Amino acid sequence: MRRLLPLLLSVLLLAGCASPAAPEEEGAKRYEATFLTLFDTVTTVVGYAESEEDFQATAQSLHDALLEYHQLYDIYSDYDSVVNLKTVNDAAGGAPVVVDRKIIDLLLFCRDLCEGTGGQVNAALGGVLALWHDAREAGISDPASAALTLEGKNTPLTALHIAGGSKTDLTATAWYYGNQVYSADESFEWAVTGEIGAIDESGVFTAAKTGTDLTGTITASYGETSFSLKVTVGSSQPFADTKGHWAESYITDLYYAGTLQGSTKDGKLYYRPDASMTRQEFIVAMMRYLGTDLSAYQTVSLPFADSSSIADWAKSAMQAAYSLGYLTGSKTNGQLLAKPGATISRQEAMTILSRTKDFPEADLNTLSAFSDSGKIADWAKTALAQMAQQKIISGSKGKLNPTGKVTRAEVAKMLYMLSEL
Repeated sequence: MRRLLPLLLSVLLLAGCASPAAPEEEGAKRYEATFLTLFDTVTTVVGYAESEEDFQATAQSLHDALLEYHQLYDIYSDYDSVVNLKTVNDAAGGAPVVVDRKIIDLLLFCRDLCEGTGGQVNAALGGVLALWHDAREAGISDPASAALTLEGKNTPLTALHIAGGSKTDLTATAWYYGNQVYSADESFEWAVTGEIGAIDESGVFTAAKTGTDLTGTITASYGETSFSLKVTVGSSQPFADTKGHWAESYITDLYYAGTLQGSTKDGKLYYRPDASMTRQEFIVAMMRYLGTDLSAYQTVSLPFADSSSIADWAKSAMQAAYSLGYLTGSKTNGQLLAKPGATISRQEAMTILSRTKDFPEADLNTLSAFSDSGKIADWAKTALAQMAQQKIISGSKGKLNPTGKVTRAEVAKMLYMLSEL
């Protein structure tokens, strides 16, 4: 019996590995889920559903059904209240073992298949499953096969710096031989080390309240794959001048996300929320928000007549923004200028930001809701309409104030609202 068992799984997989492609019905989209922990191999499910949530619910049900067979046919592991093939092997030569009917059915299937193929398919010939198991063990030992991201984001986190008392929704994803593994957060085991806070089974981390920095790690495990993220929990009010400000939460979140910075005076950190922003300050903050690798643009030649006026700390961000089409400059007296040190207006900031997203077509009628829409420059109307449609901007007292100076607090809100899309 012990020599027969390793090939049983290969027979199952060979019996049905693929299905014909289904046409995408109206309103239904194609989704794919990959499981790593079933049968020591990658199991991929492809289906069509009206939403990802519906598909994931079905995929999870399928996973749970297959998990029963995985545990029954497992020759390596013991499971609570499960008599499986490992139990049978461990009892070889001893007392009889009462097994689930599914195990008997599998053995009978293997026997019939062997007889029906004239011995060409024989589950007793060798240890293919052992080879798969060993390969899987080697593959999932690499920590790079798992990653953590913020909910709704695709960029893997390398570290997390958040405010004390805040909540952060994390998503874990695992890869196996280049395949993304099905990543319902409840399928992972979550753990926290250090006195940084607590995390629930869905990956929602609640940071401890603190006045000083606390460090620790969050670990997500999927089967034998795991990934640990370094976490720093800081003060819930890192800036001395934002407490009670209408944009306090936006500023704090973006500060800990590494998007916004402040200046230090007398040992305290200040953001100056109501101060205006220069064009180069705005571009630097925007490129931090986008997470762009600025080193890839350091050789870009800028066409602006005033490029020499760009500060060293802003040059690479300006180069990237120009290269990516976000920053186009403006012509004055026949010269193309970046005006890096000039204060940026609200409509200028919104126009540049709109270029970073693929927004739906603008409905210019949206602007009629604002009493000062007549002051919006023609070149800015499409961008402002898109931003208003997406609820990124809402105006104040029925006005957009397009030509007014954008404040650092307003920039924080716009960047935050963009990040929530």
